Amino acid sequence: MSLRFCANLNFMFQESSSLLERYSLAKKAGFSAVECATPYDHRLDEILAAKEKAGVEQVLINSANWDGVLGYAAVPGKETEFTKSMDLTVKYAKALNCKRVHVMSGKVPHPSNDNHNIYLKNLKYAATLFEREEKQGYAEWIGLEYKPSKGTEEGLGWLKKLGYNF
Repeated sequence: MSLRFCANLNFMFQESSSLLERYSLAKKAGFSAVECATPYDHRLDEILAAKEKAGVEQVLINSANWDGVLGYAAVPGKETEFTKSMDLTVKYAKALNCKRVHVMSGKVPHPSNDNHNIYLKNLKYAATLFEREEKQGYAEWIGLEYKPSKGTEEGLGWLKKLGYNF
């Protein structure tokens, strides 16, 4: 079995303060693939140009978030922000030919049924959106970091409730 690695541009190549330059630095270091949690601080055409100039594959982005939060998927009252976030995320993912998205749930210190319910609703929206855009869909989502109150089995059960199997 061979392992594949990608450069995380948010953490690597800190000698450059420019995210755009880090694409080329990753290529020079021997990487053929990169991930970047937050490309949204740059215009899409700038990110796309940096990626193409470097000749690397964009393998992962996080869902967009702003105001210093860690996402909106499990946060009641933030449905509009979640929808806007996912719409922007899909726009970037599609242009960058990025097949994997980390859907950010938001920080939920004490999960409740309200968090659980809105999370399911928002994941269903995201799944529909990705499927409509002919993304690889649920099988490629990673980082469902919302902590279910009863553990991982409960979290995976949510995905099955939405009709997705592993």
